[in-house]
Amino acid sequence: IESITFRNKDTGWRNYRFKVDFKGGGSHAEPMRKNIFMRGFLYDLYLRPSCHECPAKGGSSGADMAIADFWGIERFHPEFDDDKGVNLMMLYSDKAVELIDTLSLQTTPAKYEEGLHANPCIERSVAPPKFRAAFWKQYEQQGSKAIYNACRHIRRHRKWQRLKQRITKLFR
Repeated sequence: IESITFRNKDTGWRNYRFKVDFKGGGSHAEPMRKNIFMRGFLYDLYLRPSCHECPAKGGSSGADMAIADFWGIERFHPEFDDDKGVNLMMLYSDKAVELIDTLSLQTTPAKYEEGLHANPCIERSVAPPKFRAAFWKQYEQQGSKAIYNACRHIRRHRKWQRLKQRITKLFR
């Protein structure tokens, strides 16, 4: 393996792929929803425990700025939606504003509520999946096989409620 692109955007941001490039040429890419690892990622299965109780919400980290994906940009600023991804930059200090002003970036002001609309994690921590502890216990015993066993049932992250029930049942 020469490189792994976690969110390859050759086919666009909405249909990004998990791509592996091999030494000597060749590559393999899978749509995000078909890749076993990505299914678990989109289901928040691999998040660090601290992510479920993050104290740095709503600009309380003391940082000058925060950068995130601007999920939902097409709703508020469609002129910026190129299907390659747009960053959301939250500037919390004059120092950050001065820095951004020195860079040649294509920017547009956005309201805090616009950024928050599809990014609730700006203010709220991600709830851990109910089967998280069981998954990590199985992972310690079985390694990557546990990822396959848990994530092969995850098809679409829009149907998380039924998926949570299925996976929780699997670990019982």
